[in-house]
Amino acid sequence: MRKYLVVVFILMASLSLFAASCPDVGDLEIFPKDNFWNWDMTEFEKHPDSGSIILAINTTSRSGYTKLHPDYGPEYGIPYSFVGKENVKINLKQREETDFGPMPIPLNAPVEGIFSAKSISKYPDPHKYQDPSNTGGGDKHVLVLDKEGKKLYELFDALPQPYGSKADHWTAQNACIWDLAKNEMRAKGETSCDAAGLAIFPGLVRYEEVAKGEIKHAIRCTFEKTRNTYIFPASHKASKLTDPYLPQMGMRLRLTKYFDVTGFSTVNQVILTALKKYGMIVADNGGSWFITGAPDDRWKDVDLQEIKKVLAMDFEVVKTVDSNNLTIYPKGIRPKIEYVTGKRGKK
Repeated sequence: MRKYLVVVFILMASLSLFAASCPDVGDLEIFPKDNFWNWDMTEFEKHPDSGSIILAINTTSRSGYTKLHPDYGPEYGIPYSFVGKENVKINLKQREETDFGPMPIPLNAPVEGIFSAKSISKYPDPHKYQDPSNTGGGDKHVLVLDKEGKKLYELFDALPQPYGSKADHWTAQNACIWDLAKNEMRAKGETSCDAAGLAIFPGLVRYEEVAKGEIKHAIRCTFEKTRNTYIFPASHKASKLTDPYLPQMGMRLRLTKYFDVTGFSTVNQVILTALKKYGMIVADNGGSWFITGAPDDRWKDVDLQEIKKVLAMDFEVVKTVDSNNLTIYPKGIRPKIEYVTGKRGKK
């Protein structure tokens, strides 16, 4: 009986830790106001091939998703946390197109798909799981914000090592350092911790923003099949497919202006209004019509189910490059972009 109570206590403690609301970012500016994540897309033209592209997405989706799908909830999504007090060693599997540490990423920082409520049945204590081969699916992203230094640290395919409570470093496939005070982009052809070469955190749906009544940026989205090209703001492709109607990394879509959001819950009205104004950016291969958010126990199932009523055909592709593949900017905006390459920091 005592053993049973201990197990229950561990599970409850883990649930309170990893299903709790993500921390509020507050007034931290996520890239400058003229950054592409923050562009108002309402005046941009509809892409002439919009209908064909959306049809191609729907007909090539093996999973059958032709409706908007919220890739977030109380127990799933991409979590984030704040930096620790000390730099921690990062052992990287990839030696190119990556930033080198050490970085102030706490060893107890939540890992997408593992250190979360979704997997507490397997790992009730994140520092006590022992089987390195049984780490679940997903990309195992780690996102950490430095509010004072205005930096964003992101890891892909990350785990603290060694397995157990004595972890003293991270292993990861890729690592990225983003200066949130600048319009930073990866150098052309380079990836990041996301397939398109973009930062991940700026495109998350966060409950903190919903609670304030407005999301002021584009939203990260994925599609099952993408084309073997990329357009601004992406810097990297992740496909060998050549179908000219498949979405490209960096492609932007928006909810059509004719879509009526008034019948939706207050929570979903905030999200859908953002999809009309700022749209969504293709950032990775994944489930078609998935929009990415952060896990938060304030998400309600009734809202998550309701937003799935939005059809793929309610969206349109936005024309963001001209016939010469040059970027089309919003009227009056021409941001200073700094292209950064990997290999920053120490090897």
